[in-house]
Amino acid sequence: MTALAWLLAILLWLSAAGCLLHPRRRTAIFLLQAFFALLALSWWHMGLGWLGLAELIIGTGLIGVLCHRSTRWLSAQPVDDAGQPS
Repeated sequence: MTALAWLLAILLWLSAAGCLLHPRRRTAIFLLQAFFALLALSWWHMGLGWLGLAELIIGTGLIGVLCHRSTRWLSAQPVDDAGQPS
């Protein structure tokens, strides 16, 4: 295994853990996008550039935009006394 492969593996684990454990939603979404970008780099490093490109477009782009927009939509929703969207 090369040094780049080890670095990508460590960064993938760190970004995945940060995404799951971070208390702020926006930061967790940015970490999720970083995870997808690192995963795309990993696919490219393994010689599967087309899969890396698909991961970059779908994971980082589409899913990231959907997560950011849904977070904005959820924060605009009124909340009742129990903390649930009404």
